[in-house]
Amino acid sequence: MYRLFLLLLLTTSLHRLDAQNFEGGFPFMMPEYDSSSQIFLPTFPRHPIVEAGRVSSQGGQFLADGQPIRFWGVNLSAGACFPPKALAPGIAARMRKMGINLVRLHHLDNPAWGGSNTSIFQDGQNNTRNLNAFTLDLLDYFVAQLKAEGIYVNMNLNVSRTFRAGDAVIAADSLADFGKGPTLFDPWMQALQREYAEQLLSHANPYTSLALADDPVLAMVEMNNENSLYGLWKSDALRPISQGGLLPSYYNEQLDQLWLSFLWERYGNPEALAAAWEIGVTAGQTGQLMSNPGFEVSPGLAPWVLEQHDIAQVQLSHTNTGPAEGLYCAQLQVLQHSGTDWHIQLKQNGLSLQADTVYTLSFQARADGPRRISASVMQDGPPYQWYTGATFDVGPNWQTYSLNFALPEDVANARITLSPLEGPATFWLDDFRLGPPVRQGLSQGESLAEGRVARMDWTSRFQYTPSRIGDQADFYVRVQKTHFDNLRAHLRDELGVTAPITGTNALVGPADAAHQEDLDYLDDHSYWDHPGFPGAAWDPANWFISNQPQLRDPYLSAITSAFSGLALANKPFTLSEYNHGAPNRYRVEMPHLLTAYAALHQADGIMFFDYNGSNNWGEDRLDGFFGLHRDHSVMALFPSCARAFRQGMVQGDTNPLEINYSAAELAAQPLDDNGNRWQKYTPYDRRLALTHGLATGSYRAAQGSPLDELPIVGTSPYLSSTGETSFAPDAGLLSTTTPSFVALTGFLGEATGQALGEQMALSNGSEFGAITWVSLTDVSLLQSPRSLLTISSAQQNTGMIWDGIQTVNNHWGTAPTQQRPISGQLLLHVAADYLRVYPLNAEGQAGAYTELQPVSADHFLLSFDQSETPSLWFGLEARGGNITASEEPGAASTAVWLRADPSPLHAGQPLRLSWAAVADPIQFSLSNSSGQVVYTWQQQGREGEDIIQLPTQLAAGVYQVSMRSRAGQTAQCRIVVLR
Repeated sequence: MYRLFLLLLLTTSLHRLDAQNFEGGFPFMMPEYDSSSQIFLPTFPRHPIVEAGRVSSQGGQFLADGQPIRFWGVNLSAGACFPPKALAPGIAARMRKMGINLVRLHHLDNPAWGGSNTSIFQDGQNNTRNLNAFTLDLLDYFVAQLKAEGIYVNMNLNVSRTFRAGDAVIAADSLADFGKGPTLFDPWMQALQREYAEQLLSHANPYTSLALADDPVLAMVEMNNENSLYGLWKSDALRPISQGGLLPSYYNEQLDQLWLSFLWERYGNPEALAAAWEIGVTAGQTGQLMSNPGFEVSPGLAPWVLEQHDIAQVQLSHTNTGPAEGLYCAQLQVLQHSGTDWHIQLKQNGLSLQADTVYTLSFQARADGPRRISASVMQDGPPYQWYTGATFDVGPNWQTYSLNFALPEDVANARITLSPLEGPATFWLDDFRLGPPVRQGLSQGESLAEGRVARMDWTSRFQYTPSRIGDQADFYVRVQKTHFDNLRAHLRDELGVTAPITGTNALVGPADAAHQEDLDYLDDHSYWDHPGFPGAAWDPANWFISNQPQLRDPYLSAITSAFSGLALANKPFTLSEYNHGAPNRYRVEMPHLLTAYAALHQADGIMFFDYNGSNNWGEDRLDGFFGLHRDHSVMALFPSCARAFRQGMVQGDTNPLEINYSAAELAAQPLDDNGNRWQKYTPYDRRLALTHGLATGSYRAAQGSPLDELPIVGTSPYLSSTGETSFAPDAGLLSTTTPSFVALTGFLGEATGQALGEQMALSNGSEFGAITWVSLTDVSLLQSPRSLLTISSAQQNTGMIWDGIQTVNNHWGTAPTQQRPISGQLLLHVAADYLRVYPLNAEGQAGAYTELQPVSADHFLLSFDQSETPSLWFGLEARGGNITASEEPGAASTAVWLRADPSPLHAGQPLRLSWAAVADPIQFSLSNSSGQVVYTWQQQGREGEDIIQLPTQLAAGVYQVSMRSRAGQTAQCRIVVLR
């Protein structure tokens, strides 16, 4: 994604948690090319993709081989899309072993990242119109290896193509953010996108003999990554560069002409436009909700309050030197800035604001040079809810700045906050106003007849009537819909692509998502704790993360944003980017979070961003914010969670909440949406996503759904409608309980006695961690002979140096990585006489086992301490009872079974035994409840049946009958002997 998307505001009162280096770390380096099969890891067989496996979109889901298919996927970015041929087979095979069955090929069109031969475009040319034969060959070979392993491809088209002068793109060197915005409406850039799609998708892959467009390995196509005019509008980006936008003047004028054409087509004449837009005009009111707005009261500047925290130093004074209005203004002098915005706050408290009422906050400001300052509207007490805000560029001359907003709830203790974003710096502030806005239809001097009707900025929208705002929103949606509809038709009709196609992602709300209703599936993005950069973007030495767990966030923001209800009920839904930015100490929470809530919302695919973003595959070191293939703490959770998600072990909501929107409702949403480009709006409380499946029935319904009839959001803990997943933000815990998969993630030290149904309970634990337990057979954990227990916590590089709790600057440390050890006790419910617990190495091979006896019938207390047993994986083998037997670890033969009849029976009574046929001698034994062998005998290999006479001297009790072949096949069963 490579964007700032801070879901956790630093002004909130979430717990501040220690980020010091942990002690006693242990290595658990999972080999980067390991594809070995292990008896105690889930098996994801190697099934090459053939024609029957072609993916289609039908009935609200993806189908392959005529059956629904779910995707547990990852992204590869930039140079990682072109691995060396010697490594490609091992990379693909290791992905399969981890449960990955989809790879999203992303940023392969960026000619600037990673040096030579790391882009799909030819090096050393002044254009991006010729494909690089070398990297194309590497890509073809890698796709063939993925196909051979049974891993599908999601191909991205326009992502970060950096147009050059030789492309004949006007103002190519002035296009910001890879041309996002103009790529959706400029005819020449649209033609270049069609040309590139044909080059990439229509050439024959020499290793498969198929063009990618024709190859069943192609599961999905994304046309444009994170490219939405509606979203860019929400950041005031669709204006000229000279006015702080991202549009060179040529494209700004081009968009202006499209806007005028839209208005002519909609209204036909200037009079009809004026009549429609004049509805709702208000002269405004002179109402003023702030006290001492012009700092005319002296001394003291009351009721303004100045806050400073940490190392920040600031002075507030009252001056009569050059005010904007009246006799005085305020001078805010930042002597030292801490680098954190909220450490300096000039605020006015105690304001009373009403829900669904439009307000305008305006003020005048100047500074001692080019400076930035932010304004926010928020609660002045717990939970310090932040509602809206904006960042303003302030120069040496007085200028008026404004923020329009409406709140979703009544706020009796609101506050207005200003925070300088840099220092040393001096700001002068004057003439604040908070009150209702003036609304107009056509501004003075505007005329459709004369071609003078401006496009409005998002932050100025409340200065206009609702009908004009609605037209502006609909215009951007229609322009981007036209682009996606036309490009999809080209891919289908001209290039023969049959794979499902979507438009874009990182959608900002229902009004934005509406433009994709005619595509094949809907996709979205979400991040928790994306890094922020207070200085230059992507400065490797000047960045910060919040370093907080999402499980402490009462809104579970990244998850409720991901599954916010934008998905269409009759189309598949994917989340093609999700991550918790490293080195966040709590990112092991994300595999369980995604497994639980993607299943609840019946998502069809999830793709972590990213698996790797370079061609550094072997170094055991995490050196970036996103890469996961060397984060063993997260990757260790992949096999269990991938098995649970892909096989549907976690239920979906079979009766999700379905919401319909009318065109009028979508047009009105900008009046209630106070977010920016990276904030998602929904007209209901997104916490509904914690308890119910959410989906959209239609974005063009004749009548919208009555939102006041939606269920009331409950309180913590939030229990899913399926009864399987519970989220308790106050405790920082997430639990999922199903017959074949259970998981507990969060602050394990605070979870003593936490029960997951009858399957598992945590007797005690330490640290923040994630525990998953999954059956490795087709039966439940209660009856399964083999299962995998994964226990994982934080990871860090050797020698990583924290600067406080929010950054390591560029001191990421060196190889090898270290895992933080945690300890605890689990009470497991298994219908067995005893359990064998095998610590597994980083390939999944079993070590020496420990045998557990039940503490009560079918219950076993498993103590773990990773300081003493340094492993993230533990294989569990259940023996005796009603368990269907399994092989010994490492045995080459298939599992056998053993049955006894009757039971109970009396000592001395005949006992009939039956077992799977084997071809070598079998040793039988009878053991009492203490494990003491009291009777043995042997049989030759034959059809497995025998009748034996139990010794008459046997005491009453529970006994285990065991059999073992010379090849290592074993089986057990229990009998009850009576006297």
